[in-house]
Amino acid sequence: MKILVLSTPIFRLPCTGYSGLEHLAYQQAAGLAKKGHEVSIVAPDGSECPRVTVIPIGPERQVDEKTAYQKYWQELLKFDVIADHTWSKWALSLKMEGQLKAPVLCWTHAPVNSMFQSLPNVDKPCFVCISEDQKSHFEALFGREARVARNGVDPDFYKPLGIPRPVGMFMSRRA
Repeated sequence: MKILVLSTPIFRLPCTGYSGLEHLAYQQAAGLAKKGHEVSIVAPDGSECPRVTVIPIGPERQVDEKTAYQKYWQELLKFDVIADHTWSKWALSLKMEGQLKAPVLCWTHAPVNSMFQSLPNVDKPCFVCISEDQKSHFEALFGREARVARNGVDPDFYKPLGIPRPVGMFMSRRA
């Protein structure tokens, strides 16, 4: 299967010292490629991902999502499925125009009311929430079904920093 993963134009992949949605998009692309799929990822210049073709969109933190979309939108038409981790979900524009036949799986990485005021007018949209709680908020807000896919992160990415947590606001010390 030919799969396109959309990351944001903010951080080059792989991310170092950061594990936000860009890191999750990277791990998803790498995992799908490891399973034998033909995978490409849209990401900032200089990005790398094992066994994955990178579609560069400009220097990290220097391109907004709309400008990035204008660079890769024609690539969307070449894939069997799109996994969209971006904030703006520009891939749905081609769905609304009837040009894109491939399903677009729209991951919601933030509170849904901060991402959408209303849902795009797309036939059979597929929104993927990262928790049951987020799914319940999505369905209550929009009256539409959402799916849940918990983030399949690589726990080896996370290493203890050896920095003690401050006492106070987040922790209390017993005498």
